[in-house]
Amino acid sequence: MGKRLIISEEERSEIRGKYNLIKEEEILSFPFSFFHNDWNYVLSVMKGKPFKIEGELDLSKSDVKSLGSLQSVLGNLYLHRSNIESLGDLENVKGKLNLGNAKKIKSLGKLKSVG
Repeated sequence: MGKRLIISEEERSEIRGKYNLIKEEEILSFPFSFFHNDWNYVLSVMKGKPFKIEGELDLSKSDVKSLGSLQSVLGNLYLHRSNIESLGDLENVKGKLNLGNAKKIKSLGKLKSVG
């Protein structure tokens, strides 16, 4: 697991500007690789604020339990063989959704569309 960083709102704004993160009605959109493919890091920085992942999100074989305030994946979402229990606030996946062998899934949350 990667290092956990604590940043202020000012630093968060600076990061947004520096890396040209896209704002859509106050919903940030960024590639997963921006956070070094570390889901816990994403959640700690976003602190419950809605966001979208550009491109693919691969959390297969992970211990992730929930997708939190993630609203959309603009590519494929891989959750196979993970410990995912809930898709949280996820509303849509533009590509494929793989939940194969995600045996602990209890809720699809707010999911409306895939593909």
